[in-house]
Amino acid sequence: MSPGSPKRFYKEAGIFDDAAGFGVALDGKAVKTPGGADFRAPTRALAKACANEWAAQGEHIMPLTMKLTQLAFAAID
Repeated sequence: MSPGSPKRFYKEAGIFDDAAGFGVALDGKAVKTPGGADFRAPTRALAKACANEWAAQGEHIMPLTMKLTQLAFAAID
């Protein structure tokens, strides 16, 4: 765990789809990028892979272990 890693605040990570694409939801709440944009992936497979990264987090959220999520966030922001 790196210093300052935020504590995990959700129980479940899942996906949803809407007109904008495929999103990741944490306890039913849509994920936003660090820049505040709505996170939407162009494919269900990418959204599912990102949701799996969120689901795999332990007691603390370790962003460095979520490579696909980081890459998707960077592309959106």
